[in-house]
Amino acid sequence: PLQNYDLHPLESQIPTLEDINLTIEEFVKEIGTLSPTSAPGPDGFPAILLLKTKDNIALPLSIIWRNILNKGITPKLLKTGHISPVYKKGNQGLAENYRPVALTSHVSKVFEKIVRAKIQNHLEENNLYNN
Repeated sequence: PLQNYDLHPLESQIPTLEDINLTIEEFVKEIGTLSPTSAPGPDGFPAILLLKTKDNIALPLSIIWRNILNKGITPKLLKTGHISPVYKKGNQGLAENYRPVALTSHVSKVFEKIVRAKIQNHLEENNLYNN
């Protein structure tokens, strides 16, 4: 009978990612990938400032993001982006010749790269990608 059929036989066997460990070394590494000439986002932190202070700022950033993860609340400023039009080609008087670019927080970008790598490693190590 259908009611005796287990619809999720593998559910208990699938490894889960319960938490994300944030290390200072990961913050230093990811800050180092920022372009020094990229424009600051709404938080006003220029990439060059983060690059020049990465060894000193990595610990405070890891503590801030650990608290954000624990509370599940991200400050609005770190989720905000400024949209700027960037000229592509053609008549500069036509809106369709521009593309929108979102200027977001470099602090958020660094965190997003770390989390992305953690999720990707979890999926790869546990063979969870769909063929």
